Amino acid sequence: TVAAGSYAQAPQVADLSAAFGNPALPTSTAQHLVFGFGVRPAETLSIDVTAFHTTTDGLAVRNPADQPARAEAVVATGQGRSTGAQIMARLDPTKGFYGWLSYTLAKAERRADDAADWRLSDYDQRHVLTALGGFAFESGFEVGLRARVATGSPRTEVIGAYYDDRRDLYQPQFGAHNATHLPTFFQLDVRAAKSFNIGDTVLETYVEIQNVTNQANVEEFVYDADYGARGAIHGLPLLPVIGVRWAR
Repeated sequence: TVAAGSYAQAPQVADLSAAFGNPALPTSTAQHLVFGFGVRPAETLSIDVTAFHTTTDGLAVRNPADQPARAEAVVATGQGRSTGAQIMARLDPTKGFYGWLSYTLAKAERRADDAADWRLSDYDQRHVLTALGGFAFESGFEVGLRARVATGSPRTEVIGAYYDDRRDLYQPQFGAHNATHLPTFFQLDVRAAKSFNIGDTVLETYVEIQNVTNQANVEEFVYDADYGARGAIHGLPLLPVIGVRWAR
């Protein structure tokens, strides 16, 4: 399968602010190219491979001028590109067992204009691996596991600070743009469910434990007032969820 498309997106509302953005920002445009194929080595096993490449123009970026004119705090000169591939193996229910495994390798980059060097996007995730497996009993009882692993997004490291006596606070000094990364994300979830047939409807009750290993995943770096020490904002700890779903 081969697909190509051209897309347009309106600017973010915040970027249209006359005080902090530019009300005259145009829409950004993107071109997408996707190529994929699939094979079925067994009756219940399918493998799909998809490769993609995108380019984006007209992204809103900070105006490089030292003192930009009013209502021109951002300009639409930014560019983006991303390239990657995904492979997915899916096992259809086989004697109660089912599951799928997905791996994505991708690289996303940005630059401020034609003359600037490419840098990693703030949302770049080079490796993403997701695995899910479960077993469904004839009695309507079902158990399953889901594991997710992803490399951390890029961040710009604070390498020092200086005291701004005019504002009475410390100002950070940054290293190379997006030269460091958040730690690798890992989460394991467990789910158990029981279904009941009621007329032409199905009532499902389930218990799910998210982040069963209580992994302290780092979502963002934070610094103290003088930038002398770095801490982290962590995601949710072990989280049990109980629910009911009733559907036709």
